[in-house]
Amino acid sequence: MTIGAHFNIMIGSKASNGGSEIVTKAHSQNSAGSFVLINSPATIGNPNAAVFETPNNDPAGTGGKFDAAITGVEYFQSPTDNWAVFQEDGSTMTHGFAFNVLSFSS
Repeated sequence: MTIGAHFNIMIGSKASNGGSEIVTKAHSQNSAGSFVLINSPATIGNPNAAVFETPNNDPAGTGGKFDAAITGVEYFQSPTDNWAVFQEDGSTMTHGFAFNVLSFSS
């Protein structure tokens, strides 16, 4: 890791300080190409939300798929008006990848 690197880490499954938490899992209805949409009232139609994500390779303790790619969040205007988790290298979002999402409305 380089000196001065910056990142966010979400540990645990409960939000804090008024945030809203969900686990988003990619499947055929919510993902396309390199992204998966986040289905949360705190993010839909809110381009000013503060959104954080971390990969979750074991949602609900049932096992899962690990996403080794570097991921980020992005707001898509029309037609979705929603936030999404995306693969920064442009690789395809694999169905079954899951992410812890913490969001704050603004």
